[in-house]
Amino acid sequence: MAITKALRKINTSKRALIFSLKVAVLATIGTNIISFIYLPNDEYIRNLPIIMAIPILLGAGLSLGFSVKMKKINRMTKQLRHALDHDNLTGVMTRERFYQALDELGLPGIVMVVDVDNFKSVNDTYGHFVGDVALVQVANLLGSNVRNNDLVCRYGGEEFILFFPATDRSAAIRIAERVRKKIASTSVICGEVTLNVTISIGVSNLEQGEDFDTALRRADTMMYRAKSKGRNRLCSDHDGLVLSL
Repeated sequence: MAITKALRKINTSKRALIFSLKVAVLATIGTNIISFIYLPNDEYIRNLPIIMAIPILLGAGLSLGFSVKMKKINRMTKQLRHALDHDNLTGVMTRERFYQALDELGLPGIVMVVDVDNFKSVNDTYGHFVGDVALVQVANLLGSNVRNNDLVCRYGGEEFILFFPATDRSAAIRIAERVRKKIASTSVICGEVTLNVTISIGVSNLEQGEDFDTALRRADTMMYRAKSKGRNRLCSDHDGLVLSL
């Protein structure tokens, strides 16, 4: 029971090494005591290298075994963490991880709400599998065309959120416009089906100390304004900016 409890506590490579060293030391002491008691003095001295080697090999074997086990556990932990942090369809951040990242950054920036235009029609016309392929392509284009420190999240359904930390509005809009045009011009190919989808984007500033959801609601309002003006365009709440083809 005590050994089982000790094994459960071995959850890092460092602890595994310390545990193995303890086992080796205890085994060395125990082997020496038993050999000294039961072996004649000259035989004990003659066999001392073997007596010392046994616990050392035992400790090395345990250390190697625990090291392999810990690498496997660490790999599985990373895989699990990635699965929890990323949307299982599109691969971008989940909403929960997105909000965690926002808290970690603690920076003002530009918030964008991105919605795939007429997505229900895509599902109704071509089926949900084609719709999923379209969502994955949109997510890939969003993720590959923003900067490394920008955040991309699937907020739900066909809606995504982008956050550009500590970024000038005009710079963020240039990036978003590049992505919008790229998505509109890139065909979605799924088997015999080929189609093009577009996105509408709403933009708002997140000021220092402002609640994120407040800025998100403004960006969401701008996204719906972009749709009302014909879709496949960007609307900003700052100066009434509307960009389209």
